[in-house]
Amino acid sequence: MTFLAAGPVSLGSSRLVRSRGTVASEQTGIFYPLVKRVTYVEAGMKVGYVTDYLGRVIFETRAPVAGVVLYVCAVPSMTKGAAIANIGCRALRALVSSSGTLTQSPIQCASGQT
Repeated sequence: MTFLAAGPVSLGSSRLVRSRGTVASEQTGIFYPLVKRVTYVEAGMKVGYVTDYLGRVIFETRAPVAGVVLYVCAVPSMTKGAAIANIGCRALRALVSSSGTLTQSPIQCASGQT
């Protein structure tokens, strides 16, 4: 194993998820997502909806917290209680100082939570 002559590479700025909100389906049917992964959402924003097998909307799913979409169901089949999406929040900004030490500072979630 060899080491880089220039030393460690700076990570710059990245975000660490401290908690997440999970959205579960209240109905069985066909799921239609309205967001993609890595999309920032507000609390209460519509994430997708579930229809019955005739195309009638039977459930609209909304983000429980403000943050970034970590996971959204990629298949249309949905059963009651299945995970629809995970929203990450309460993040920290990881900063690498000039001395190479990792420091963390709180950042604001989309709804103003820290």
